[in-house]
Amino acid sequence: MVVKKSKRMRWLKRIALQMIMAGLLAGCGVSDSNNDNVVVVEQEDIPVEYKLVPVTVGDVVQTKTVSCEFSQLEAQELSFAISGKRVNKVYVKEGDTVKAGDVLAELSGADKKEQIENLEYQIARKKMQMENIKTNAADNMSLWWLQEFVKQSEAKYKGYWVADGSAGVKTRVESLEKYNEKTLEKLADEIALDEKQLAEIKKEEAQSSLRAVKNGTVSKIKDRLEGSTSVKDDVVITILDNTECKFIVKDMSLLEYVSPDRELTMSIQSGGSAGTYKLLPSDMEHWDQVMLFDISQGDDAVVFEAGTRGYIDFYIDSRQEVLTLPNLAVQSSDDKYYVYVVNDDGVREVKWIEVGLVGKETTEITGGLTEGEKVVLK
Repeated sequence: MVVKKSKRMRWLKRIALQMIMAGLLAGCGVSDSNNDNVVVVEQEDIPVEYKLVPVTVGDVVQTKTVSCEFSQLEAQELSFAISGKRVNKVYVKEGDTVKAGDVLAELSGADKKEQIENLEYQIARKKMQMENIKTNAADNMSLWWLQEFVKQSEAKYKGYWVADGSAGVKTRVESLEKYNEKTLEKLADEIALDEKQLAEIKKEEAQSSLRAVKNGTVSKIKDRLEGSTSVKDDVVITILDNTECKFIVKDMSLLEYVSPDRELTMSIQSGGSAGTYKLLPSDMEHWDQVMLFDISQGDDAVVFEAGTRGYIDFYIDSRQEVLTLPNLAVQSSDDKYYVYVVNDDGVREVKWIEVGLVGKETTEITGGLTEGEKVVLK
């Protein structure tokens, strides 16, 4: 609808009349204390095109929109176990994906691979010697007894006599057992010392190497970590666990508007996962400082990247079958509400109104307008 400017003379007459009436009222000592009913007339010097919308009967839904972030629930805060050593190398950067056991950083002297391999070889070799001694001893003893048995059997078969050598065999067996016992004891002591040294070296290596405990993403690395001096228990790398992520809301003031079975609408405005989704509360009984939400069934095939930000609409209140206007048509000033209407002369006027519930898209009109009445959409 195009509304053209009013004639100059008609507008001047109207203004003059208003000024005369104002003067008379002022002279009589009468003041207008109810400004809510005043209709303000505005002059339009040039033709103006207005878009008009009617007052209609409908529903008003009030929501509050808050931001949320798709984030990991658990974080690994990693620190060195010893102080005073130089951080020789940092192998990761923020944003890297790591697996459990991956070496993330090392202190000076952390490379103990050769020492560990040498000790492990020595231990394995000595254990093999012990097994060989035991096996050889058993074989020798069996052989000695077998030889004595054969000798006696042949003599008996051929009918001649030979001296019983059992005592000699027994002596040889006892002598061998004593020798082997001392040898095995010595090897066992050496192995124990080697294993103790190996454990100490592995512990030192573990203390000098920072490894990921779980799979995840490196979210933070201490500034200038490489080349710095280690401080025991000082957190230097943080990893977020990728195994469980949820949409997190930090504004706990909206907790009263959440119920376990009520879906909430979330919009993501940019990125590969841009769109509108339905969320459901997750694990509400354990909510403390944040609220957690999962994608509702049907949207769960969508893959979200950690850090994705969305906006959730929380249902606050509603009115059904009431007079409504689009929010853009309702203006406010000093806690009072008004709309623009166009009079018969094509002049835009301000009309004060009363409102009820202000929704996301529409406003409830409780006074000053009737159904079908048209107002200017700003």
